[in-house]
Amino acid sequence: MSSFTQEKDYIICENPTHNTAIKIMKSHNLNILGVDINEDGLDFNMLEDNLIKYKNKIKFAYITPSYHNPTGIVMTPENRYKFYNLMKKYNIAIIEDGFNEELLYNSSHIFPICSLDNMNNGVVYIGSFSKILFPGMRIGWIFADKKVINKLESVKRCRNIHVSFLDQGILFDYLSNGGFEKYIKKIRKFYGDKFNFAYKCIKKYIKTEYILGDGGLHIFIKLKNIDTRVY
Repeated sequence: MSSFTQEKDYIICENPTHNTAIKIMKSHNLNILGVDINEDGLDFNMLEDNLIKYKNKIKFAYITPSYHNPTGIVMTPENRYKFYNLMKKYNIAIIEDGFNEELLYNSSHIFPICSLDNMNNGVVYIGSFSKILFPGMRIGWIFADKKVINKLESVKRCRNIHVSFLDQGILFDYLSNGGFEKYIKKIRKFYGDKFNFAYKCIKKYIKTEYILGDGGLHIFIKLKNIDTRVY
C-alpha cells in the first residue's frame, strides 16, 4: 500500500473486512471508504455513491471476492464483472486478495477479477500460504504487471533485504512435486466437514437475522437484537 499511496489518500474496501488490512491502512494515514456487505453481497449503490462523491481522489480498492474475511461470501461472476468495470470507469486500481481461494467446498471455482484485466495493469492479485498450509509459513505471492513488481521489489529491498531461502526452497519443492495438490484435496474435505457442521449448528441453536458464508475459513452471523460491540 505504501508503494502507491500518500497520506490522506482515499481507498475503498469492504465493510467489514480483514482487521489487519484495516490496521495497515490506518498506519499509513489513509482515508478508508467502507462499502457495506449484506445478505446480497457488496452494496453496489453505496459503492457508486462513493465513486461519484470522491471522484479522482480514490487511489485503489482493496477487495476479497472469494471466501471473504470475515463474512465468507463469494462474489458472483456477474458482480465481479460489474465491480471491475466500475473501477476501470473511474480509473481506480484494484488490490485483489486471494488468500484462501483454494478452500472451496460446495461450489465450483470462480475466476479471479485479475483475469478480466488482460494487459491493462489495473489489478494486483495477492495471496499467502500461511492460511492454507500453516501460520509459520510466512510466504506470500503477488501477480501483477512487471513494472508494478519492479517497484514493489525496490521497496521491499529497502525494508527487508532477504527472506529465508530455506523456507522458499522447501515450498518450491513441495509445489513442484505435486504434494500441494494432494494436500489441498485433503484439507478441502477436512475444513468442509467442519464448515458444514458449524453452519448446521448455528441454524439449529442460534437465533440470527442472517448467516453469511460460502466456504473458506469464515462464517458470519447477524444476531437478532444484539449489539456484540457492547460485550
